[in-house]
Order: sequence, then C-alpha cells, then structure tokens
Amino acid sequence: MAERHPAAAFEAVLVPDGVDGTVHLAADKSFGTNPNQTISPVLNGVRNLLRDAAKEPSVPRFVVTSSNRAIYNAVPGKKFTIVANMGNEEAIGKSWRLPPYEEDRKWDVYAALKTQCELEYWRFGQEEKPSFVINSVFPSDVVSPTFHPEQPGSTSKLALDF
Repeated sequence: MAERHPAAAFEAVLVPDGVDGTVHLAADKSFGTNPNQTISPVLNGVRNLLRDAAKEPSVPRFVVTSSNRAIYNAVPGKKFTIVANMGNEEAIGKSWRLPPYEEDRKWDVYAALKTQCELEYWRFGQEEKPSFVINSVFPSDVVSPTFHPEQPGSTSKLALDF
C-alpha cells in the first residue's frame, strides 16, 4: 500500500466475533485509466470482504454503496428504464479495450469498477449462498466535506476542480 499510495494512511481494524453487519463504502477513486491496476485489486478486495463476512454467522446483512454508474452511462435526453439486473456492460467493454490507457477512459474504468464489483456481490450471493442478505445503494452523488484533502472522493474532486 505504501508504494502505491505513499501519502495515504491505512489502519487495520480487528472485528470482534458477533459483528452485526458489513458496509462496503469505498473503492479506488484514483480515476486510473488502466483497468488492470484499478479494477483487479478492488475486485480481489471485494472477494476477501465477502468471504470474511460469510465466515461470521452473526452478520445478517452486507451493504454496498455503489454508484449509479454501475447501472448506466447517463446520456442527456436519452430515456431508459432501470431494471433489477441492469449493469453497465458498455463501461466494462470500453474500460477493458486494448491500450493505450488514455485520460478519456477514466470514467469508463470507474464505472466498470463499480459494475464489476456489483456483479461480484451478486455472483457471490448466488453461488456461495451466504447467511447474510446483500443490499446495494446506487447514489449519483455523495456530497460531504473532503475527508482527505490529498485524496478527495469522486464528487468532492469534481467540486474542487471546478
């Protein structure tokens, strides 16, 4: 972690037996353009979180804060209907295309990251059949004070860049 994010702080927390739930709130907000460096590590982390939560029988629910980008790419003036099993397949295709990894790909990589994590949550639920319920929340924006000025979140960064 120190090599990839030298200015970041990381704190490991031991969760005692009998935990009441798991909430996954964040993902890579680097807006990296290389899906191998951005998506793959987060997917591995999601798998580890799910496996660890499944080991604790007291966990009734696993809540995921995803993004509306996991469902669709908004196009002004284009109408669409959101359905339960919808995923942003377009972003997955665009993000995993061959290099070069240019700046215009960063939002597709971010959307694909969120989409692929969503797909992994649901795959795990169907195949592993954990004792907990998986819930997802798909906000379009999260507005709050910047938690870490050198690593602002996606919408925080947009406001700062503006």
